[in-house]
Amino acid sequence: MELNYFISNNFLFAEADQEYWNYLETSATLKNNCEIKLFSEFRFRDDMENHYNFLGFGIRKKINSWISISESYKHIFFKKENEWKQEYRPYFDLKLIKQFNKCNLSNRSRIELRLKSDDNSLRYRNKVGFKLTNYFSNLQPSIYEEIFYDFKVNELNKNRIYLGLSFPIIYDFSGNIYYLFESNKKDTWNNTNVLIINMKYNF
Repeated sequence: MELNYFISNNFLFAEADQEYWNYLETSATLKNNCEIKLFSEFRFRDDMENHYNFLGFGIRKKINSWISISESYKHIFFKKENEWKQEYRPYFDLKLIKQFNKCNLSNRSRIELRLKSDDNSLRYRNKVGFKLTNYFSNLQPSIYEEIFYDFKVNELNKNRIYLGLSFPIIYDFSGNIYYLFESNKKDTWNNTNVLIINMKYNF
């Protein structure tokens, strides 16, 4: 089975590529438990070649203490066969968060429409994990797993495991550092080790 293959082979970090991703976000809290945000990301290969960027915006509505919904849009630029292509990606999130003592458990479901010049598809993503709060001063370690299901090919064809650390910087600035192990299925499973640095500002 594919799951057994992922555990036995992909998780051994065999023949993985290396990348660096930089994510920036600005958000503002509004009335009625709403939040708007602007965000961008730049991705580089191990030779520092820039091959993927996006700009986006979204609005999130907090339904109650543990349920929120959001609608967002990304405008993506990616390099394919040495040419820059574009993708238009609207998506919808439903996120559940539950606090247990000093542990935040979360489950985020996402439906995204991927519109490209030569291909359109619908994809489902589910990200589950936990974050420890109020540990090690203001440091917050976390671990997440995210699966990707492509409706066009009717299969799970991507998996991500995140190991992260969140921390305050100054005033309303905060930072996150993640190690990401990504497995992406094309003809065969391909692995990538990623260092992610996130910077966020809320006002």
